[in-house]
Amino acid sequence: MAEPFPPSLTDGRPFGVDVSKYNGAINWDMMKAYNLPKIEYVFIRSGQGRLGNYDDLDEKFYYNWGEAKRVVIPRMAYHVIYPSEPASLQTDNVERIFSPLDFDFGEGPLWIDFELHHNMNAEQLMSALKIFYDALVSRFSIRVGIYTGEWFLKRYFAPKDWWADMIWWLAYYGSNSDSEYSGPPETLDEIQDEDVIFHQTSSMIYSPPMGAPGWQNRIDGNRFLGDNLRDFLNIEEQPPSDLEGRVAKNEENIGQLLDRLDSLEGRVDRHLQE
Repeated sequence: MAEPFPPSLTDGRPFGVDVSKYNGAINWDMMKAYNLPKIEYVFIRSGQGRLGNYDDLDEKFYYNWGEAKRVVIPRMAYHVIYPSEPASLQTDNVERIFSPLDFDFGEGPLWIDFELHHNMNAEQLMSALKIFYDALVSRFSIRVGIYTGEWFLKRYFAPKDWWADMIWWLAYYGSNSDSEYSGPPETLDEIQDEDVIFHQTSSMIYSPPMGAPGWQNRIDGNRFLGDNLRDFLNIEEQPPSDLEGRVAKNEENIGQLLDRLDSLEGRVDRHLQE
């Protein structure tokens, strides 16, 4: 694959990024200001596997989680599954990570990042994935989705009936190496198109030339494939930040209009009396 490339500016589907410790101390104000195209959501790595695994907690997770919330970019977490490890211990680790946040899982689903096979066969991998999925849903009562790459999906996944209940975030970069792949991502017949919610397109964004680096390394880009991003993320319309000022100004204007009306009525009355 050739050097990465910036995302398309003519693709109207909502664009977002996924980040981890490998992007350093991200300047989230720059991330919010980025508009090539606008970043409308972010996936943030929480950690990997169980307590004691490498990167069991992504060292930048709490920073990224809090900063993305501060600048009002909708957040989703992703957690890497170690299929050979007990699901209960990995779920314990997710609980350990989110407990200090009062179990703020963000605005969208928690995504299981499934790209490790640990020399297991497809049936074993599917069993591990389903057990971890069920454990997360049962313990936290949240939406959970599955992230994987097209290459991993085709090689290590075995179709299951329970896929009908899954939502998917799929990485597929196409065969063209000089422009963002518009999709849809290649998948398996057993996965319905409408269940593929996000597509990692392999486009990448660089730190913007704004006087200082906004983040380290390149960041992957993604596209939302659904009908309405705000509905999917359960985001309610927020009132304007200056709503109180607008209301006060309107009340002032109404008061002035009422004063003028009273003055006009007085003039009419005097005219009639004459």
